[in-house]
Formats: sequence, C-alpha cells, structure tokens
Amino acid sequence: MSLVIELGIPYCDILSQKEFEIELVDERTVGDAMDSFLEHFPKLVRKANERGFLRDGRLKAIYTQNGKLVSEGTEIGDGDYIKVIFPIAGG
Repeated sequence: MSLVIELGIPYCDILSQKEFEIELVDERTVGDAMDSFLEHFPKLVRKANERGFLRDGRLKAIYTQNGKLVSEGTEIGDGDYIKVIFPIAGG
C-alpha cells in the first residue's frame, strides 16, 4: 500500500522537502504510518525533539486524510493523502 505524506511548516523546513510518497506493509492507521515514516527520518525526529515538537515520541500535529480532519487512530487506505499540520493557537 502506498500513500503520500505532506509535511507542513516547520516539519518540511527541517527536511527541506514537503511531500513524500511512502510504501507501507502492516501499517493500518495514521499513527502507524507516521511511526513508520519517522523511523526513516531520524533527522526530523532529532530536530523536532530539540525544538519541543515531540510528545511521547510522536510529532505534535493535526492530521488530515484526503482533506478531512482525522485522528492518529483513523484507518488508512491505499493512495491516501495525509497532511501533517503543526498545531498553532493565538489571539
């Protein structure tokens, strides 16, 4: 199964790339896919951790799947498009 992961700022800035097509084997959820993705990009994990962008080994993020807001527990399918968005709040 393949899917596309699009990283938003600041994550795409760390890797100097925004979009990644990845192949998955046993991953079934958005969270599983992200865990697999992060295993292949230790630089992203290291820099995100240095900047306080990790929580319990996972990116602090909001996810969309094919344009709809989802959680890490949402099931994925072949060809899905996952966006990883840094949560920002302000006033």
